[in-house]
Amino acid sequence: MSHSDYELNLNKLIILFMLNTINLPMTNSQLSDILLAKSYTNYFTLQQSISELVDTDLLKTTEVGNNTRYAITDSGKKTLDFFANRIPDSIKDDILEFLKENKYKLRNEVEVTAEYIPEKNNEWTVHCIAKENDTVLIDLKFNVISKEQAIKMCENWKNNSHTIYSNILGELLKPRE
Repeated sequence: MSHSDYELNLNKLIILFMLNTINLPMTNSQLSDILLAKSYTNYFTLQQSISELVDTDLLKTTEVGNNTRYAITDSGKKTLDFFANRIPDSIKDDILEFLKENKYKLRNEVEVTAEYIPEKNNEWTVHCIAKENDTVLIDLKFNVISKEQAIKMCENWKNNSHTIYSNILGELLKPRE
């Protein structure tokens, strides 16, 4: 096995290990962040690894907004079980540490979405969603009169969805006269 084949196979195992450990779909850029930051691989080898994992049904893809997210399949889990011992412990430790430090951020990125869509009469529809483990917690649509309002609402949702959700729930559950 050549060095590049070894690297490609190790990358694939690392990706499967990450996705299996965090148990959340991740974007290409999230996968790239750790693998490139730790210099485990280069960008092109990483993209080839991801592509081959999808082609061999070890990863599945879902589209959320305009982002592709990757998740491990049952075949991917079986492959990982069989070959996990080929990932050096130092790399496993690095990944576990990274995922522990970033799990909330990664979860938040994956499960909170906001988009705005142009409508007629220069109006905009803002669509905000928060999900937890594929369960929709809240799904909101607003009609606003400017693109600036739409952008601001999307930013606020992405940065403060937990607080906004809690406030809405609090108001809806408040006893009324």
